[in-house]
Amino acid sequence: MSASRSLAACRRLSGSCAALRHARCKATLAQRMPAEALSRGDFEVTPRHVEAYREDGVVHLPGVFSQEWVRYLQGAFHAGMQRPGKHAEFIAHGTTWDTMFQQGAQTREVEMFQDQVFFQETEDRLPEWQPVIRSHAAEIIAKLMGSASVSFFYLHAILKRGGSQKAIPWHQDLPYWKVEGGQIGSVWIALDDMPLLASVRYIRGSHAGLSMHSGHE
Repeated sequence: MSASRSLAACRRLSGSCAALRHARCKATLAQRMPAEALSRGDFEVTPRHVEAYREDGVVHLPGVFSQEWVRYLQGAFHAGMQRPGKHAEFIAHGTTWDTMFQQGAQTREVEMFQDQVFFQETEDRLPEWQPVIRSHAAEIIAKLMGSASVSFFYLHAILKRGGSQKAIPWHQDLPYWKVEGGQIGSVWIALDDMPLLASVRYIRGSHAGLSMHSGHE
């Protein structure tokens, strides 16, 4: 069974390559991507989408990213695992949620991997993500929020091996973020096919306020 890889992309934009070598790298990356993948496509955010997003806090938008885009994202994800950030987590088989932070981060025999990629890191550590943060996802989330523009926060890359018996606990993202406000959105992109029961799930209306949790329950 293939690994389950997902990308949670929160917000976007502004800024250009900081040096000529980065500009060249960006041009090279663009050449590697099929013209179809660079296209923003003809997807339109409808009033129904906006209403669902505001009412439920989540809306499913299938087909926004083409297969070419997904293949490129898979390659960018692989690059991220080869060049992990200093806060990346490699969680070995058998690790529990209570002991995961005691696990050394050097082993590659992992059941789960996660890393965060901030804007400045796309200009040096992971230039493969440059086309991603300038994708049409920004326009879509801006329209859903009713905002004229959006700012890129970070990319959260997650890999979970097929057959893993550990479920990621129910949680709300906001307590982990050093931000406040109502116009904060995430774009979740699944990079592998998976059974419905293994896919990400959301609780409708949970965006309306913080819920108290007991441990990971």
